[in-house]
Amino acid sequence: GDSMTGAGILPDDIVVVDRSVMPVSGQIIVAMLDGGMLVKYWIDQVGKKLLRSANAQYPDLVITDESDFLLWGVVTGVVRKL
Repeated sequence: GDSMTGAGILPDDIVVVDRSVMPVSGQIIVAMLDGGMLVKYWIDQVGKKLLRSANAQYPDLVITDESDFLLWGVVTGVVRKL
């Protein structure tokens, strides 16, 4: 999709993910949320964890204790066909 175009990740890009890296707030991650796989910014604030798009058209997704959430890995690169 187009939720990360502001970060330079376009709809048909392939992201390179390192599952051994622990994410730092502000990094781009791959996560599973309620059965769907997402690429978003990881925002870890005091008392609140969010997934944030790089496109203002999409709202933040708040991670709660009730969320079916798995942080899958940290995006370390992008591959794009020319």
